[in-house]
Amino acid sequence: MKPSPYRYVICACGTALIFISVGLLSNVFPIYFPFIMEIRGFSNTQVSLLTTMRSITALFSMFVSDRYYNRLNLKKGIALALCASVFSYAIYGCSSSPALYYLAALISGLGYGLGGMIPASVLIRRWFPAHTATAMGIAASGSGIASIIGPVLITSLIRRLGLSAAFLAESALMAICALPLVLLIKNEPELPQAQASGQSQDLRETASPRRELTRAEHLRVILGVFLIGTLGLTSFSGLSLLYTTSGRPVETVSLLLSFLGFVLIAGKCLMGWLSDRLGSFAAVSVFGAFLSFGQLMCCFAGSAPMPLIVCGLIFLGTGLALSTVALSVIASDFCSAGRYTTLLKTYQVTYALGGLISSAFPGMTADITGSYLPAYALFFLFSVLAVLLIAPVYKKSAKSIVLRLRTGTHSDLF
Repeated sequence: MKPSPYRYVICACGTALIFISVGLLSNVFPIYFPFIMEIRGFSNTQVSLLTTMRSITALFSMFVSDRYYNRLNLKKGIALALCASVFSYAIYGCSSSPALYYLAALISGLGYGLGGMIPASVLIRRWFPAHTATAMGIAASGSGIASIIGPVLITSLIRRLGLSAAFLAESALMAICALPLVLLIKNEPELPQAQASGQSQDLRETASPRRELTRAEHLRVILGVFLIGTLGLTSFSGLSLLYTTSGRPVETVSLLLSFLGFVLIAGKCLMGWLSDRLGSFAAVSVFGAFLSFGQLMCCFAGSAPMPLIVCGLIFLGTGLALSTVALSVIASDFCSAGRYTTLLKTYQVTYALGGLISSAFPGMTADITGSYLPAYALFFLFSVLAVLLIAPVYKKSAKSIVLRLRTGTHSDLF
């Protein structure tokens, strides 16, 4: 049957969901860090612990996400997750003590874990059984949109109205964007039950056989995803403090992060397109090289001239597609029939665990050494190791994955 044209509305809803739950909630949050330290008197370690608190509840919520959405369905579950996002920033805006900031961070983790990449990926997969990676890349670009408008706008609001006003304004923006999103989301295409069952069955029966991963290969991929979590969460969150503590003015840093948002959008869309056209092995290898070079350039944040800083951000932002689009693509490529959501949850939990365990490391390192540069030297090594762990597994499985790309089949529709 011809795909429903409503799938384009669903793609827009997925983009808006990532814009709120990943972009506004997480990606732009680091721009607040220098001001929290300056106005609230937090240390580097205390600021890093805000990311740790968020990662704790994000990890827990990702772990229970399948049961959560089985009970509530996507529409209701996303609505509640968005409420948590809005509420967390309202608490930030009404608070000044570390204890209440940590409470807000814990609540924001629920919004991130239950309203982020897992429901967006499942929603896109339901409505886009073909060209899934391209659609997922477009949806994931929502976080890049937030990264464009957030840093400069937030910096301006804080300078003019204060830190609390900026938090409350962002909470209001989340609420305004969430309302039409919740109203427009449909759980799945409206097909007659018999036809829907027949279509799912046909896809499963005609899906090209794939080589089952060995236990060692599964462990390699999971360890690689764990390392990507340290890069996509901890490394990204520390960029604002990396550049400000290296002597860059906060206004310049906000402009750099806004520029990074443009690159994030291009990188995610490009990775989705490349995965659908050339296969995931090529995409993971190329974008892994970009991410590694971008992390290496971060190690010269204090001494590199501005053109090299911008060049490094181009590679970094492009490569960070590994932390969003790639996880959904990898789960699709390596899952057995009917197990996509389970494997995606496993990868997202592993990703969040990497962010949780490493979250306090940059701040602690900065308090001890006076610089964030040692942490980013380690992140560079992590990025190289992550590619070396995942890419060889893809190379062995490339034949069956390419065959499925050419036939346009998937192991499970939902």
